[in-house]
Amino acid sequence: MTKAKQATTIASAGIDYDKYSNMTTSQLLNSLESAKKKRVKFQTQTNNTNALIDFLTDKIRDSLKKPKYDFVPYDKSGLPELAKKVKKQFTPKELARLREELKSEISADYGDEF
Repeated sequence: MTKAKQATTIASAGIDYDKYSNMTTSQLLNSLESAKKKRVKFQTQTNNTNALIDFLTDKIRDSLKKPKYDFVPYDKSGLPELAKKVKKQFTPKELARLREELKSEISADYGDEF
C-alpha cells in the first residue's frame, strides 16, 4: 500500500495525516506531546469509566443477592400471643359459631362466580 493510500485509509478513521507531512520537527514534537496528553486523558477517562462500571456491577450484584423483603418469622412476630389473647376473649359459643362459619366458607362452592 502506498503512503498516499495509507494516509487516505487512516484519514477515514478520523485523523488527517496529510497535515503532519509538511510540518517541521519542532511542530511534529509539539503534535506528539499533544497526542500523548490526549492519550493519557483518554486512558484516565477509560480507567474512570471502567471503575464506575465495576462499581455499578458490584452494587447491582449485591442488590440482587439481598432478599427483596425482610420477613419476620411467625414466632418472632408476636402474633401467637396476640391470637391467644383474642381467643380468650371469645365465649365457647362464639368460638363454635366462628368455627362453623369458617368451615362453611372453606367448603363453599364458588364455581359460579366466574
